[in-house]
Amino acid sequence: SMLSITLAIPLGTIAISILFLVFVAFSRLWPAALPVGAWIILLFGFALLLVWLLAHGRDLVLKIKWLTFIAGTVAFLLLLLLRLAFLRDLLAPPYADSAFHYLLTTRLLDPSIPLSALIPGSYYHLGFHVFTAWLATLTGFDLLSLLPLTGQVLLAVLPLSVYALTLSLTENRNAARVSAITATLLWSMPAFAANWGKYPAITGIVLLPAVCAAIFLLCSEKRMKVRLSLAAVVLLIGVTWIHSRVLVLLLCAAAAVLVTAFLLKHSSTLLLRIFAGLTLIGCGIIYLTTPALQTIYNGKHLLPIIGVLILLPFALIYQPRITSGIGVFTLLMLLLSPIPLPDWLRLPAQSLLDRQFLAMTFFLPLSLLVGVGASALLRLARQTWHKAMVWVILLGWIIFSAYNTSAYTPDPCCNFVTPSDLAALDWMKAELPPGSTVFIAAIQKEDGLIASDAGAWVAPLTGFSAQLLPFDYAWFSGQDHSAICSSTPTYLYAGGQPYSFQINAITRPDWYQRVFNQLGTSIYRIIPCKP
Repeated sequence: SMLSITLAIPLGTIAISILFLVFVAFSRLWPAALPVGAWIILLFGFALLLVWLLAHGRDLVLKIKWLTFIAGTVAFLLLLLLRLAFLRDLLAPPYADSAFHYLLTTRLLDPSIPLSALIPGSYYHLGFHVFTAWLATLTGFDLLSLLPLTGQVLLAVLPLSVYALTLSLTENRNAARVSAITATLLWSMPAFAANWGKYPAITGIVLLPAVCAAIFLLCSEKRMKVRLSLAAVVLLIGVTWIHSRVLVLLLCAAAAVLVTAFLLKHSSTLLLRIFAGLTLIGCGIIYLTTPALQTIYNGKHLLPIIGVLILLPFALIYQPRITSGIGVFTLLMLLLSPIPLPDWLRLPAQSLLDRQFLAMTFFLPLSLLVGVGASALLRLARQTWHKAMVWVILLGWIIFSAYNTSAYTPDPCCNFVTPSDLAALDWMKAELPPGSTVFIAAIQKEDGLIASDAGAWVAPLTGFSAQLLPFDYAWFSGQDHSAICSSTPTYLYAGGQPYSFQINAITRPDWYQRVFNQLGTSIYRIIPCKP
């Protein structure tokens, strides 16, 4: 069925990341395990596909609506091209987080690095990197290109995942189609988060709806066999391993099911509508006091929210139970967001759902509400031309709103690496003496300093030690200069970005010597302090 097809790709991604980790571990004993394992997984996947086609191909050919299937395939390919267009102006993955993802993936691919030293003790997302390592082993692509490529391809998979979840919940194809289109084009998130290098978070959010759909289908089986329970557990562990904060969203979804399917099981339609309305009002109040969401859904981005508000009454009237579940999920997500993590976890994260992750995830309940409301509106349209008019209005609203999503080209805020930066990094590899230390510019975030220009790539691409300093470091203060001048070879990297180091060696030629300069990117040698 179409549901099986839409679930195959996202759930297969989880399976690949789990299976290839086994070969990564085995490669520490036998380095050839990486290429051998990558091809075994690929061939095993093709074998499963062949078996499935032999078992269900005949029914699929007879039952499938070929016009719809062809239209969906063409739409998916166009979306993929749209996502890949994001890569056109990138020389390296955006932002500072990408440098860490690059470094971690290279460690996975290096059999000489023991597993115990693979990742920092505080890092808690690994699945995306294992999946990318599998792709790198198969294709031989450079990780500078493969990391953003993988992120954009996964974003193209998002409508399949949302379609599967909406269809499994509503059993209404119109609701599933509208939700999928909405999730794909209407909102800036999670696509804009690619500018922040949030690839593990994007992956987890993209796969979450498919996992929820699969578990829902498994639980709806009349006989919940042991193997079905095991499959559900594996999916839960797998998607949480992709990004641990997905576990919080899964708990919110479980609570929504508990409230709507059990606590409100025998409630009247009127009570369900009142409950759903009050829950969504609570969500609206919290939204109005959450700046991270207002920056995405206001101003020129307000049109999508207006559409949601128009469709919301139809969802309340015709699907009050599902609308209640969406309301509970959203309300819990908003309430849990500011709750701090306990100190004993010792993670860099400060709260259960930080504001960035919340902003990235908020599109999901909104897209479900749009799908449910639109399907109710289409049900009211009795005549064919009425339905056609509703579709035209819906698609026009989505496409017009899509022009303001700011998610199809890299944002200047985070596209750090320029040709001059690549030239500077190549020069460093060739010219800097062994054991050199390079100071790189950083900005202060909630969890500490984070690199703010292409200096983030010094350690991953050159192997030299890189140390973070605030971008506004007082280079010409005697006290601050004495804190960084050293007898060992020491340099500073100025990348020409708004938050790069601002320095001019002419001011103190006895302290700093410019040794590289190209189109705004400079490297300075810090002259050792005199005894």
